[in-house]
Amino acid sequence: MNSPIDKKLDDVALKQFVWKNQCLLAACLLIARKAIESPIFWPDEIKFPFLTSDDDRNLIGSAWRQCSKTLGIVEKTGLFRRSSSEDANGRTIFQYKLVDGPVAQAFLKRHGVEKTLADLNPQLSLL
Repeated sequence: MNSPIDKKLDDVALKQFVWKNQCLLAACLLIARKAIESPIFWPDEIKFPFLTSDDDRNLIGSAWRQCSKTLGIVEKTGLFRRSSSEDANGRTIFQYKLVDGPVAQAFLKRHGVEKTLADLNPQLSLL
């Protein structure tokens, strides 16, 4: 069952999809690609150069939520640390891991990113 907080976050994500869908989609694609390239990674390893205003930066949290809760591409490993990103002001971030490579690959391909899992990370093709 969804909590009131989950419902509120889902409502925010829906509004962002309606009004800023290209930025949110681009952020999700970067997260999916990073997950395939490095199956265990930290969020501050990804740069979002197209997010220029503070309003746009709020999309990053929604993108992580979409990739973990909705798409099921990534999940938290349980490890955390302070972010090394200058914009993060030392906030706590969680490490993520790839949990569904085929879905990540299909998501990228559906949106025009043609590289396969083996192209992005040859070690995954051995699995």
